[in-house]
Amino acid sequence: MEMNLLLCSLEKLTIYPVLDLPGFGTVIKYIEAEKLTKKTSATLVDNLPENNTFLQKVIQLAKNQQINSQIGQLNFDIDSKKAYSLSLHRLIFDFNKSTDSQVEKFLEFAKIEMKEAVCEEAEQLSKQQSECAIWHELRYGRITASKFYEAAHCKTEDGSLVQQIIGASKVHETNAMARGKNLEKDVIEVLEKELKVEITRPEIYHVPSHPVFAASPDGVTSNAIIEIKCPSSKKSLDTFLPKGKISLKCIAQMQLQMLMTGKKEGIFCVADRNFEENEQVYIKKLKYDDAHTHALIKNSLVFWSKNIFPKLLKSVQT
Repeated sequence: MEMNLLLCSLEKLTIYPVLDLPGFGTVIKYIEAEKLTKKTSATLVDNLPENNTFLQKVIQLAKNQQINSQIGQLNFDIDSKKAYSLSLHRLIFDFNKSTDSQVEKFLEFAKIEMKEAVCEEAEQLSKQQSECAIWHELRYGRITASKFYEAAHCKTEDGSLVQQIIGASKVHETNAMARGKNLEKDVIEVLEKELKVEITRPEIYHVPSHPVFAASPDGVTSNAIIEIKCPSSKKSLDTFLPKGKISLKCIAQMQLQMLMTGKKEGIFCVADRNFEENEQVYIKKLKYDDAHTHALIKNSLVFWSKNIFPKLLKSVQT
């Protein structure tokens, strides 16, 4: 066995075999270090998008969706800048500057800070619903109409409802929800003909007197809110209309929608599971019940104060 040396220099690395075994390996006596790897780095760099083009695309996307961020504030005007003052995160962030951390004091603070004119502006800006960044921002941390009944009756301190309200978990889209998105425009057209009314596109509604609530009906008329359900099976249809009556959860949802919009009537519309073929819609009307609605508000506020507020306050303190 013959011991050989490993010679190194700044330019080349030459490796000599330690053992001289006939017929083993290759006839190449040495290999330079730069040849140990494939030259792919130049190709990868060449394939990367041009920096300025990529940045402009990001800025344009943020502008189109009116995303309130550092990059947005430096490159374009935020049309919804005032509306962002209604954000529950912003309200709690500002409230945290005070020495008081009681939920009752926060509710008083929020009622003063939320201006009626700004609430009306937010309604107009949020018409695109889920495609609009402000729509998501103004729902964060709030009890929306679809969660109203659950919040008023929930006894679980840190369950799925809490996670959904603070945005820590995503609500999985059911078949009925997906079908509702696809059919909503068609159902509204049928309703407009049948009811002989004009139904306007939905918005997100807030009122200063109830700062931790929000509502987004599927449509509104001059004096009523419209709530549409599109079940895909008889079982789910019976969930919305048990024994031909509006379910308690849907009643609560519509009552909060009426309170937030100032409407005195709700029109509950359930598309037949074969709506695509027969265009049949089951319609039920509901009057606003102030006593019932405020009883639910009282209970759901207890839930929010105990389970939501502490988490939101902690999020701005860390």
